Amino acid sequence: TPSNHVTPILSVSLPCDAADA
Repeated sequence: TPSNHVTPILSVSLPCDAADA
């Protein structure tokens, strides 16, 4: 997902949310 709707800690380093990774 290109949009971070959850925005976890990983989203700081990744442009997407952790669910995408």
